[in-house]
Amino acid sequence: MRWIVIALLAAAPAWAQNVVINGRPLPPAEQRAVEQRTGVPMLPGRWWYDARSGLWGAEGSGAGGFAPAGLPVGAPLPADASSGRRDVFFNGRSLSDPEIAWLMTLGPVWPGRYWLDAMGNVGLEGQALPFANLAVLVQAKAGAARSSTTPGSTWIGSHGGCVAISAKSSSGIGSFGASNC
Repeated sequence: MRWIVIALLAAAPAWAQNVVINGRPLPPAEQRAVEQRTGVPMLPGRWWYDARSGLWGAEGSGAGGFAPAGLPVGAPLPADASSGRRDVFFNGRSLSDPEIAWLMTLGPVWPGRYWLDAMGNVGLEGQALPFANLAVLVQAKAGAARSSTTPGSTWIGSHGGCVAISAKSSSGIGSFGASNC
């Protein structure tokens, strides 16, 4: 079996062994396009990238940083890209334990499928309106008093480490709220 893997690697073009994103070798032209857009050379390795949020990380690990959203890597984000074992998903990717632990420092984390955009807005999959913004929650954790209202009329307020969220459901029927105070 080992010789088959070695033979396959030897037969693959050199570029196919350098940068792999979302399980797909990145051709040199796509790599150059990404490097031109970000201004940063790509390191060889196996990476995952979430085109909606811009989050990226080493394959099998949680988020390692942010890149511009919408980069042309041409491969969908696998659910198991970061070896998540829990039932908390952002944009189809199961979050890793350290990511969930970090989110828990901002407030409660419930199992579910959520979307996350490049602005830090978080919402339930299938619903257009966000119910929280991670950037606002991080600022609240730092103790900055803030409040804001999203375009969907979700109110987020914070002061002294307390965060409160109040929102209407996307169906227009009912509302929900949460606080860590």
